[in-house]
Amino acid sequence: MSLALPVDPLVHLSPAQPVRQTAEGGYVSVTSVTDLFSVSAWVNEAVKELTGFDILTSIVQPLSGDWERISRYGDALKKTAACLRGIADNVATTNTTLDYRWNGNAADAAHTYFASTHRSLTAHADVLDRAATQYQQLAVDAWTLCEAAKGMVQSIIDKALLAMIYTAAGTALCETGIGAVAGYALATMEVASLMQDINRASMRIQTGNMLLQTGFSLMAGISKELQDLGPIPTIGAAYDHPLAR
Repeated sequence: MSLALPVDPLVHLSPAQPVRQTAEGGYVSVTSVTDLFSVSAWVNEAVKELTGFDILTSIVQPLSGDWERISRYGDALKKTAACLRGIADNVATTNTTLDYRWNGNAADAAHTYFASTHRSLTAHADVLDRAATQYQQLAVDAWTLCEAAKGMVQSIIDKALLAMIYTAAGTALCETGIGAVAGYALATMEVASLMQDINRASMRIQTGNMLLQTGFSLMAGISKELQDLGPIPTIGAAYDHPLAR
């Protein structure tokens, strides 16, 4: 007796990909406008175009995390959940069909086993779906922190460059007196603004890390929930009915 399965669960197991960066998904860059006026952003973009290497991202990534990998893992969990759900649907369909065609104690035991297997597969898929959603939110948080940190690094570099330029101008105009005072005064103002940016960057990074820690705490709860479900029931040994050949 052969049964046609309605779903091929393996179709869901395609290579994992990070989600697209859309505003609807929470990927809203706060630095896209300021990048137009940032010397460091221009230099970084030029290097990225020529070499494919993003200098600013490489600087802040150890602090913010790799959002693409986090998102890719979330996509893998989502596809695994879909695969488990497809298997669960096949088990339920097959169990219903067998229940109409097969009677007796062995049939009742098989029906009970496959029903529990369906429930277990569905429960595992539900937990993995929640984990996938949480990982995608973590990816958004990591990306947001990365973008904010990049913006602060750009601002710090730009102001440091301006301070150097003003200092050089003050040195060059030191003979005029007034020019030196103006140059050094502007340099001092840029350094003061630079220190404020460094302080704000530290506070933003701390806030971002708190958000990430909260997300990982939620993930720990989901992982505990998955462990509490236990393994998917196994039959122990295959049942070979003498008439089912």
